[in-house]
Parts: sequence; structure tokens; C-alpha cells
Amino acid sequence: MELSLEALNNDRFIPESNGEDLSSGYLQVPAGSVMLLTETGIREGNVVEKGVLVLILASSAQLLVPQGCVV
Repeated sequence: MELSLEALNNDRFIPESNGEDLSSGYLQVPAGSVMLLTETGIREGNVVEKGVLVLILASSAQLLVPQGCVV
């Protein structure tokens, strides 16, 4: 999945509650799943609080790998 500032700041990566409805997020996958997030779509700009949370969660789940690293 290619990340962009717009996606980080606006898309649903984690489950969200809307009253009695629960909406799934991109990072909500079955155990054992493999997901690769690339940073090639990120351009200069601001990351809002929601985007920062996504980056923290993705890095703690080891979904973000620095360029040049082999996994």
C-alpha cells in the first residue's frame, strides 16, 4: 500500500466507532497477514494527529521498513 499525506491524514487505517457502528480500517487484518506500506507517495506537507497515530501504529507493528533495508 502506497502512503500519501492525504491517506495518512484522512483514510481509516484503524477501526473507528460511529455511534453504534464500527467501521474497519486498512490495518485491521487477520493474524499472520503481511502488509507492506511504502512511503514513495509522501510529499512535503503536514501530518495531522490522525496521521501521526497511523505512523506510530505502523512502525510499532513493523510495517514500515526504512529504504535500503532488507527484510
